Amino acid sequence: MAKLLIITGLTLNILGVGLLARDLILTKAEATELAAFYQPGEEQHERRRLLEVQSVLSQSRNAQIGVALAIVGFVGQLVGTLLW
Repeated sequence: MAKLLIITGLTLNILGVGLLARDLILTKAEATELAAFYQPGEEQHERRRLLEVQSVLSQSRNAQIGVALAIVGFVGQLVGTLLW
């Protein structure tokens, strides 16, 4: 039982950190799009503003889930170690 808790905790930690890192890593296309300059009022400018808001909301949600998974993982490791 203790080993299972430790393994589950480690797995949850890896998943949590993966979710946190996923939003920090950009592809070349994403970086180019973010660096492009559009005049306010242009269709591309308005579309990019909407995408930025959606991206920030997605990053926030993934960060919350990632931190929760990491915390549960650490607690699982701690309990598993204490039971060992």
